[in-house]
Amino acid sequence: MRQSTKRMLRGLASVAASVVLLNTTSSAANADSWVSTTPVVSFTMSDTLGFEFPTSWRAGNITLKGSTTDTTYHALQGFKPLHGHTADEVVENLRKGVAGATLEESAEGHRWLLENALLVGGVVTTLRGPVSVTMPLERGTYTFFDVNDIFLGITPRLHTVRVVGRWRSSPLPAWEMEMSNTQHPTLTGTSQGGANHHPLQRITATMSREDDPVFKAPLRLPAHPTTFRAAVTGDELHEVVVRPTVPGITNEYLKTYYDAVRDGTPRPTAPWKLTSTGGFERAAGAQAMSPHRWVIVSFDWDTGPYALLCLVPSADSGQPHSYIGMFHMLELV
Repeated sequence: MRQSTKRMLRGLASVAASVVLLNTTSSAANADSWVSTTPVVSFTMSDTLGFEFPTSWRAGNITLKGSTTDTTYHALQGFKPLHGHTADEVVENLRKGVAGATLEESAEGHRWLLENALLVGGVVTTLRGPVSVTMPLERGTYTFFDVNDIFLGITPRLHTVRVVGRWRSSPLPAWEMEMSNTQHPTLTGTSQGGANHHPLQRITATMSREDDPVFKAPLRLPAHPTTFRAAVTGDELHEVVVRPTVPGITNEYLKTYYDAVRDGTPRPTAPWKLTSTGGFERAAGAQAMSPHRWVIVSFDWDTGPYALLCLVPSADSGQPHSYIGMFHMLELV
């Protein structure tokens, strides 16, 4: 069980995130501007060159399409500092979370971020192919950087982006729209007037009744392409990434595997699919988000079994969420 003080702290963070998203939704509802396609920012992430990124764009939905030619991990993280804090402070606490010297330090970083930053997600990509993440961003100043810079041991290369102007509505990806009048879909994905649509599959990263991190997700998703809405509820930060596994892996197998990883006991055979060069396939998808945020993830990968994972450290124990049960097997068909 969590301590009451932690509950209060997380409650305040959730309220702050809710206000941001409420303002975003309100802006969309009152918007007087519409574009027929959502703007796309395409970029390639590299260990040596970093990535190029715009310095400003219009408030509204934005699609970030990330690729890499490296075999290493790359994760674009977007955020906005709150309560007068700086981007450097946010990055330092992200460092504590993903690369803390102790579990206590990792948990401390998570708790600080809950209270003092708005994490808006981003793209985790691999050699398997581009990953697109569409997110709503209201006007303000945001920072984006590659979390891999932390693991490279270099000063993180920060990109400041000013999101400007009144909210501009645009269609969300993977919706087949037939607009019969001049009204347009809202941020929540509902349609107005005579619009016909096919809703997205939803994956929710949240907390269980026992206050443990869990996914609420389908067992199957369409392939070629795969598109889903990833949302964070509850009172912790989460990412939503998928990693290809070998056939026959179950949730029970993943529990046995991660229990052994967490406890330092002998592990069963790794569940991950091998690349053509003999290494393990990496996870890719949506980078960490604050409670009450959502994104839409899209990629075009092979059919087969995949593990849905969140490796954000627990705000209590500092253990990566997947180590304490936050995983979910699904099939791309």
